[in-house]
Amino acid sequence: MDKKNLARYRDLLEEKQRSLLEAYTKNKNLGQEAGEEGSADMADKAASAYTKEFLYSLSNSDRDLLKAVQDALERVEDADYGTCDECEEKMTRQRLDAIPWARYCVNCQELVEKGRLQR
Repeated sequence: MDKKNLARYRDLLEEKQRSLLEAYTKNKNLGQEAGEEGSADMADKAASAYTKEFLYSLSNSDRDLLKAVQDALERVEDADYGTCDECEEKMTRQRLDAIPWARYCVNCQELVEKGRLQR
């Protein structure tokens, strides 16, 4: 991959990393606020517990995505970016434009989703 495209993908990944870190911090703070509220009745307590659990679940998926983005940034630095982890073929530009943190080409990703490849 040429340096110009590599720099563009690095910028996209770094921006995604920033937005995920901001969302994670916001959700963490909201979760703490939900836990600190003095609820008057059982319905309020249930709603607060549900909100807190929902925010923490968002944090888990955000953490997984953040890890994928950070791994992609490492591949950029190691000059492995844009190569499928499984078949080691170059990924298409369309694939990387759609999911810059992708580890697999479309064909290998389909195999992962069907359970034929281990992640």
